[in-house]
Amino acid sequence: MNTGKKKYILFLMFICFHVLLAGPVFAGDTAHPWYRLQGELPAIIESVDENIIYLAPEDAGRLVNELEIMQKLHLPEIEKKYFNSRIQEKMQDLYLKDFDLSGFNEMDKIEFIPDQELREILRETNMSGYRVETAEGMFFPVIDYEFYRRYLAYLDSDFREYIEIMSLESSEPPAKDAALVIGWDEVIERALRQEKFLISFPESSKVPEVKNLYEKYLSFIFFGLNNTPLFAYDTKEMHREGREVYAERISSNIDSTLLEYLAGFLEILEENNYLLTKEVDNYRKAAIEDIFFSYKFYYQMLRDYMQAMQRNIDLLKEESNIQKINEANYGDMYQQTVALKVTEDELLFAAVDIVFTGNYKGHFTPGKAYPYYLDAAMGGQRGIIIKDNFGIWHAFGWRVLIE
Repeated sequence: MNTGKKKYILFLMFICFHVLLAGPVFAGDTAHPWYRLQGELPAIIESVDENIIYLAPEDAGRLVNELEIMQKLHLPEIEKKYFNSRIQEKMQDLYLKDFDLSGFNEMDKIEFIPDQELREILRETNMSGYRVETAEGMFFPVIDYEFYRRYLAYLDSDFREYIEIMSLESSEPPAKDAALVIGWDEVIERALRQEKFLISFPESSKVPEVKNLYEKYLSFIFFGLNNTPLFAYDTKEMHREGREVYAERISSNIDSTLLEYLAGFLEILEENNYLLTKEVDNYRKAAIEDIFFSYKFYYQMLRDYMQAMQRNIDLLKEESNIQKINEANYGDMYQQTVALKVTEDELLFAAVDIVFTGNYKGHFTPGKAYPYYLDAAMGGQRGIIIKDNFGIWHAFGWRVLIE
């Protein structure tokens, strides 16, 4: 028996042993090619660390993707532990000593924190793959994508680049307190890297996440932020440093749709004495949509939307009365939940830790929030009614054990 087969068999034996001792690490319908991770995050991370070496890059990417989803699902739970005035005060006292967040993010420093309650929260945060950030005087956990670097060697190139992009975002956030904390040159540099990802990997499963991030950076570039506006509120004049950086970047020999539109932006600005006029404002508002429309991945998204629209039309022909009832009952719902996973086989929302089967690509977009309503009935029957991209209500049900 060759070494590869031996390692694979050992991996399967490990999974079986883990299931017998501590419940399932993976769970799901055996008809599907992959399984969802379950259990406590520290144990899941330990299992992934030990066994990712035995997987092909494609399967390793699926595994890491599931881990990321688990972190997103678990984040609200750990956030609750931070949104406590007592914990916030303790963290504030420690932070004010040297204004260094590493004391909350490095395990060797966490162990020296005298307060046991805070030490336990920070230890759980670190072991679960999060890091502590601060903004507007508050401390809170975020996903630490730096921790994903340990998996780079086992992943395909698109997933490796995704982790590189996201780790930069988590270790050096671009903005805090509604203000840029990186320079305009760094804003452009990161946006170009995100653009390159979207062009190089149009079929990647991580396109939606990078697209959302890229869209945020385009807003930085053409609008700025509330406390770092691209144009002064009083004089309407363009930020001088931004003007200089943009002019320098468009002179580079980089093949980029973003830089092409940025060049057009500067041409209009020059004609308007670098002031925010109606013409300048109209250009920048149209630029973001036009930029996306030029990319190949955008056409794939449009095809998914068109196919989903056709499925919705077929659905409405059969269930128009149900749609009317749902809209009457739930149309004013203010609750929203984010779609965490949308594939040709699976659908997952942050509101419930349940994977629903079926092809809902185009109906829902990963990272986007949707109105929803949770329902419960006799016998452990549970349901979520949620409105998709086209205003159509979908109902998904499952059962829970009643003791």
